[in-house]
Amino acid sequence: MVKLSIVLTPQFLSHDQGQLTKELQQHVKSVTCPCEYLRK
Repeated sequence: MVKLSIVLTPQFLSHDQGQLTKELQQHVKSVTCPCEYLRK
């Protein structure tokens, strides 16, 4: 299981949270096993 904690800097707090989540999921999938990715 992969557990990830992210603290956003002020410049990212105003970004669309849904889009950031998708981008982070794609990044984690690209560097880990495809079955282990951020789900929340």
